Amino acid sequence: MAIPLIQYLMPRLNRLKASGQMEEYSRTFLKPFMLFIFLSWNAVFAIFVNGQLFLSLWLSGNENILGVAEQSKYLFLAVFFSSVMQFIFLIIFSFNLLQQHLKVYMAYSLFSVLGCLLIASSSPDYIGFWCFIHSFLFLLV
Repeated sequence: MAIPLIQYLMPRLNRLKASGQMEEYSRTFLKPFMLFIFLSWNAVFAIFVNGQLFLSLWLSGNENILGVAEQSKYLFLAVFFSSVMQFIFLIIFSFNLLQQHLKVYMAYSLFSVLGCLLIASSSPDYIGFWCFIHSFLFLLV
């Protein structure tokens, strides 16, 4: 859901920033962002509460649902935080702060890839949780 919103907002926000219309920039950004947060957070909450039910309906009662349901909670959270980061990137892009973002992104990507390799090789049951943790940490950075 975030990517179509980002593609819709990017040219509009860039135009508003270039013309100095910061109040309109804020309004144009906040309305879709708040709608995204509201809808997405409710979906993530529903997965946390009823993930096993949703997955059993989707996978037609497959026995492997229990393992998938636990991991899916964290994967949905990771996607939520990654999507929020897309909105933050939109602000970074429109304010032309890509150089700083690139440095942080490169350093963090190295940390993230090494962490994924370590988790996957030692205990793959926690890979969903790792995805959530590294997405949340990158949001904070």
